[in-house]
Amino acid sequence: MGLAGSGLIGNTESWGTGHDRVTQFGVQLLGVASCFGWSFGISFLILRPLNTIIPLRVSEEEERLGLNMTEHGASTALLDLVGEMETHRAQGNFTRTVTVEPHTEVGQIASEYNRVLDRVNAEVHQREQAIQALRESQEEIRLIIDHALDAIVTIDQEGLITDWNPQATLIFGWSKPEILGKCFHEMLLPPVHRTEQEQQLKQFLETKQQHVVNKRIEIHGLHHQGYEFPMEVTMVPLFKQNTYSFCAFIRDITEQKLTESALRQETDFMHLG
Repeated sequence: MGLAGSGLIGNTESWGTGHDRVTQFGVQLLGVASCFGWSFGISFLILRPLNTIIPLRVSEEEERLGLNMTEHGASTALLDLVGEMETHRAQGNFTRTVTVEPHTEVGQIASEYNRVLDRVNAEVHQREQAIQALRESQEEIRLIIDHALDAIVTIDQEGLITDWNPQATLIFGWSKPEILGKCFHEMLLPPVHRTEQEQQLKQFLETKQQHVVNKRIEIHGLHHQGYEFPMEVTMVPLFKQNTYSFCAFIRDITEQKLTESALRQETDFMHLG
């Protein structure tokens, strides 16, 4: 830039070009740009392919290690430990312990870190065992529900059906995809029983009085095809995550009622005889 500036501050007579200052500055500036373009271009064309063969600069990790060692006095053992810890963090895998340098302060840090890893891994293992046991327990419960002889219907505190076992399909005629999310009282009870049953659940949610639940009652159910049938219902409240739900155990007692009616008729006939 000093060479280009001579066109502005230099002696015009000493140039011997006959140009004024502005023109001479342009000529000087063009010369500077040509030199820069030539030198940079040649250097780029040579160094660029050379860098792909022989890297001209160390990696960021090597640069960081070099600065820590030369400027901060960090030992290689400490850097190795930090590197292993960063690998744990990056991979999310804490099952492998770090290398312990014996009889050093870094080794003491590594030993304590390994103790922490052992504690974490033990707790993770216990948690995984608990999750597996819970999963197996849930599978057992699901197996029992699916093979129960009674219909088992779960509803939330709004009266919407949240679970439905195969026996419920046999009794009511609704498939599980069809019935989930529907209102228990509107779908499974005839109009004559709906208001009373809704009021009982509402009363329990307001008062928590157990006499409206946990008892066996006989009412009529409503089949998917529209006909009514006698059934026995036990409604059990479930409290989970600060909210209530209900599990209804339902049994079709049509055959039981027919048998009772036949016995009653036979008894009456014997009394008449």
